[in-house]
Amino acid sequence: MHSLHALGDPTRQRIVEMLAAGTLTSGDIARRFDVSAPAVSQHLKTLRAAGLVRVRPQAQKRFYELDPRGVQELTDWVARIRYGSGGSGTLCCFPGETGASSRR
Repeated sequence: MHSLHALGDPTRQRIVEMLAAGTLTSGDIARRFDVSAPAVSQHLKTLRAAGLVRVRPQAQKRFYELDPRGVQELTDWVARIRYGSGGSGTLCCFPGETGASSRR
């Protein structure tokens, strides 16, 4: 899953967390880091390629926001891992566990 690879970097994790609070310009994002603007631009490019972020150009600015489709894809994948593919709504067992009664 490309989105997991993209989130493997702490800077990109922080960018996603910032965008979870709302849309930001690339300049707003860059000012929150101690790295160059081109480095932040590369991080945004990686997040866009992973489908986690989308960009909306408006005049001279570029506005970044989370891409709901990419975030949902990641959420669905985590849910499949957490709850299994059976769709029962109960948490899957870890090795050695037998079910809900073993989690008490």
